[in-house]
Amino acid sequence: MDIFLALLAGSSAKIYDDCVDNKLITNEYHIKMLETLQCFLLGALSINNFTFSITASTITICNYIGGKGQYSNPYEFSLITMYPIFIILSYSKREYLNLFDWILFLFLCAVLASEPILIKEDSSPRKLVIRLLYTVFFILTMPFYYKLLSNGVFLTLLYILGYVAVSVGFQIYACSHMSFDEFNKELLSDILKTFGINKSQA
Repeated sequence: MDIFLALLAGSSAKIYDDCVDNKLITNEYHIKMLETLQCFLLGALSINNFTFSITASTITICNYIGGKGQYSNPYEFSLITMYPIFIILSYSKREYLNLFDWILFLFLCAVLASEPILIKEDSSPRKLVIRLLYTVFFILTMPFYYKLLSNGVFLTLLYILGYVAVSVGFQIYACSHMSFDEFNKELLSDILKTFGINKSQA
């Protein structure tokens, strides 16, 4: 059940982000329903799992540091300020992290803190390719992680998988107006920009 909840929580978080930020959902009742669903799902995952609470909170803070503009919405900012409550309530369920937990945890923190700095656009071919690579990588390595990671870190990974999988769908939708040549040209241009290279210099 927790596996399903983690995937659903990550998916609903990204549906909320993309649909509200891009005005795909404007009905106030629908927006509040998504916010409430996210609160219920995070609460269900966090209340008895200290490791998930602490990893999810830390990763959210890293993402906030990398891109504070993403948390200008009061609801999204409240997730940062309220998560310590879940950490306190689940403290008695704490467990020690193993070496693989720490390696993956530090990797995720580094990625989530740096991605908003490197990729500032809401949608682009570059963002589509990166999110697609994340999704494929996580799916292919999931059986490996299941055996090595503690339950809380594994659930955090599933949350992120649900998030990036929905992101891929949105990026495909956002880039669907482009021709194949336009997509490739913008992708190349974006990659060069990432490394500080002007197209004329390439």
